[in-house]
Amino acid sequence: MDLRWPDADRRTLNYRIDALDRPPDAWPYLLQVAVAADGELLGRVGCHDGPDGSGEVEIGYYVAESRRGAGLGGRIVDAFLGWLREQAVERVSASVRPDNVPSLRILERRGFVRTGTQIDDEDGLELVLSRTL
Repeated sequence: MDLRWPDADRRTLNYRIDALDRPPDAWPYLLQVAVAADGELLGRVGCHDGPDGSGEVEIGYYVAESRRGAGLGGRIVDAFLGWLREQAVERVSASVRPDNVPSLRILERRGFVRTGTQIDDEDGLELVLSRTL
């Protein structure tokens, strides 16, 4: 299989490659992908790092533009939240631009609530949403 990473998500791929300098126990949390049989990346989900001392992680996800609007993002997040529960993660957060309404809906439908805001160096203002597993 020849995995083709979309240009629109290469920034995140570079972050995850850099994160491999972290301790190996964080690696399984960094990146999980949904791939079609022909190697097309359908979507991905992962954490910025392994769980912190309080059992919390921050997730991020991406759905290929051609696959948006069909519920794939929600299914990817659901599967990953289930996996995080199995790993005994206690709390999950995510940061989303206020104009990313589809992503906000995905998170809110899964019990995430707004807990604050932050300024990201690249994306600007982001809403922070969190939930307990």
